[in-house]
Amino acid sequence: MGRSPFAFALAPVVVGAALVLQTAPTLPSPTARTAAWAVACGLVLLAWRAGARVPRLAALLALAALGAATWAGAAWRAVDRLDERLAPALEGVDLTLTGVVDELPIAAERGQRFALRVERCERGATRNDPVRAGDSPDAADGLEDRARGGGAAGATDTSEVPGSAPLDLDRPGAPTVPGSAVCRVPPRVSLTWSSGLGRRDAEPVPRVQPGERWTLRVRLRRPHAPVNPGAFDRELRWLEEGIGAVGRVRSGRRLDATVPGLALALERRRAAIRDALFDAAGATRARQAGVLAALAVGDQAAIDPALWTLFNATGIGHLMSVSGLHVTMVGALGGLAVGFAWRARVLAPLGLPGHVPTPVARGLAAVVVAFGYAGLAGWGVPAQRTCFMLATGALLLAGGRTASVVAAVGAAAAAIVALDPWAPLSAGFWLSFGAVVAIVWAGSGRRAHDRRLLEGMRDAVRTQWAASVALLPAGAWFFASASVVGPLANAFAIPMIGLVVTPLALAGGALGLVSTDAAAWLVAPAAVLLDGLVAALEALAALPGATVTVPSPGPVALAVGCAGVALLLAPAGVPGRALGALALLPLATAVPERPAPGELRLTALDVGQGMAAVVQVGERTLVYDTGPTLGPQVDAGGRTIAPWLRSIGARRVDLLVVSHQDDDHAGGARTLMRAVRVDALASSLPDDHPIVADAPVARRCVRGERWSWGDAEFEWLHPADPPEPVRRSPTNAVSCVLRVRHPAGTLLLAGDVEAPQERRLVELFGRDGLAADVLLVPHHGSTTSSSEPFVDAVGPRWAIVQAAYRSRFGHPHPRVVERYTRRGVELLRSDADGAVQLRLRAGAPTRVLRSRFEPARYWRVDARPP
Repeated sequence: MGRSPFAFALAPVVVGAALVLQTAPTLPSPTARTAAWAVACGLVLLAWRAGARVPRLAALLALAALGAATWAGAAWRAVDRLDERLAPALEGVDLTLTGVVDELPIAAERGQRFALRVERCERGATRNDPVRAGDSPDAADGLEDRARGGGAAGATDTSEVPGSAPLDLDRPGAPTVPGSAVCRVPPRVSLTWSSGLGRRDAEPVPRVQPGERWTLRVRLRRPHAPVNPGAFDRELRWLEEGIGAVGRVRSGRRLDATVPGLALALERRRAAIRDALFDAAGATRARQAGVLAALAVGDQAAIDPALWTLFNATGIGHLMSVSGLHVTMVGALGGLAVGFAWRARVLAPLGLPGHVPTPVARGLAAVVVAFGYAGLAGWGVPAQRTCFMLATGALLLAGGRTASVVAAVGAAAAAIVALDPWAPLSAGFWLSFGAVVAIVWAGSGRRAHDRRLLEGMRDAVRTQWAASVALLPAGAWFFASASVVGPLANAFAIPMIGLVVTPLALAGGALGLVSTDAAAWLVAPAAVLLDGLVAALEALAALPGATVTVPSPGPVALAVGCAGVALLLAPAGVPGRALGALALLPLATAVPERPAPGELRLTALDVGQGMAAVVQVGERTLVYDTGPTLGPQVDAGGRTIAPWLRSIGARRVDLLVVSHQDDDHAGGARTLMRAVRVDALASSLPDDHPIVADAPVARRCVRGERWSWGDAEFEWLHPADPPEPVRRSPTNAVSCVLRVRHPAGTLLLAGDVEAPQERRLVELFGRDGLAADVLLVPHHGSTTSSSEPFVDAVGPRWAIVQAAYRSRFGHPHPRVVERYTRRGVELLRSDADGAVQLRLRAGAPTRVLRSRFEPARYWRVDARPP
């Protein structure tokens, strides 16, 4: 089995068929899906007819049938998930949901986030008007806008408007409820329950636990999230998790504390172990407890964001999730214990079959323990891969066959794709399988050595070398960076985390269910070890060149790099192995994506309710505003701007502009300055502001100041020095307004200036001074700005609005939208278009890129206004 062509081709066929479907812009029609199933059945019949007469032909036909079935099955799953999504008519409407919490809740700002399996839905009693989060005094409704780039802005409930299309009520999660207005909601939704932000009298929210049944008053929206090139795709993750709507809880009541079910019981146990670890660690070691919770039960959200940055920079981020290393270790410990007991016949009184050989019993026990731990830890892709590989090996061993690694890898990949057809789109899938294949390939030509310590150390070094080299192409493709100190950091982090910290976390969590004081004796040394590990990692991260930023490679460079890795790690005796290093040069020497000569480029990133734009001219980069704070220690600077800059190979920011101090413009500045080299800051911030203190060079933006970068001329149009007196919104009134003139076109970046400042600009500069091809619409399209004289003076061809989906502030306001469209201006919106990039060249058509549509993906929420 392991040496057959079928075993070698199994994984490429299954994974390739899934990728063909998942990278398509649209889903196939019902006719195409039915035809694929028919083709698969026909190929199976032909393979059966070929049988033993032509085994190779039968294997090829079986593989083709498997590919067709995988494609059709993935399409069927995708269509079903899209059909489950929330109807637009129910966005922002008060609903009452009854359902069961079916996963481990995650801590959110002043609250928690959890998934609810909906059992019943009822409409809110009387409200038919558009419902906006801003209509409520509860400011907590705005957290979803900041955290996920959306909101709970209003929509008219067309299900009760005469002549509107009826809602499909015959769906799971929306049964008919006598005496109430039924509603169509997805079977599974993600909810955030937070106390009122900014309100001193806000009551803390009740604690939600897995397996509880609640009735909740909520407001939902479609699973819309910000879309930026090369960034994490939250909409895809929600689709994969079966989340058809997201929203906020306004109030609720617990109905049942314990709902029966094996999966729910497992989630309750995860929550109990996590709580036990935090209790045993105490408040002073909560940071370390978060890491232990991630290792024990897979709660990666419990890790402090600053620690995640450190772990990723030093190349050990893979160790902080429940990886194959952890699952293998725990399974091996379980297998060794059962093997010892089996050999000593300790288990004979239990009536177990004693004729089963000890190796088989040990292998089967390791599989059972591994699956149990993987389920307890959240069933991530690395854990799945390891479990299925162990299961394949154990079954082959039990059947009297040699456990082929090729067969195990192929079976594991096929099983994961069958369970989750979206898995091949994730970085974890390729990092996990790539590391395993590389380790096996690197060791395939060596003879078995004796078990002397020196040989064991050599094998460990070879394994680490193979894994580190294998991850270089994937790291460049997915993360646009590579950790130079990663091999050294992994050399001491792997044994410490795998052999000491993780067992202590598991034992401490289990013991904590019985006694917190006893668990503290295990958690305390684990926390001390983590402190030492963090100190060592910080020293490595501080070294010059510890992390190298590389532009995301193209498909050709990626393929060449993978071929180079295969040659470099080839078994001894393969000629020219050292030449494989040359094939890695395209990854390290890739030319950053820069504007062509004579080109002016503006990128307005999708940061939700906030502003963040990047101007590029030649080798120069200017960042205008840094988006909002998204939660504790999370902001747009670290989540969106810095990763995007790395993806295009931008190693420095020549000038960072913070137009004013409102959080939706300045929230990510300090994080961005820590993540990327920033040469200078220009702002209207007070001199004692922390952002100014962190900047290497800080100056104020003052009307009339000019400078040039090549053919581009920059000039501050606002504010004056000293600032002019204002009656309202003093921070908006001093927004830095920047004009960029270039032979290819003119940009006007207007911050949050309002009508009085717009009038002043028109008085001072008139149409000749304000005319621009592209306008970054002031104040996100609020009615306080974009006055008609100002819009007429600027006369843009394109206007970009950066605002959250269903903004709680109503941005952009319909009157403002009409004001631009009436003048023939093409309005680009981050909520509808995602990140927007304009490439202007003299004498050539301007190229407009919208990340929500380029590349097109079938799961994107269509947020374009009707």
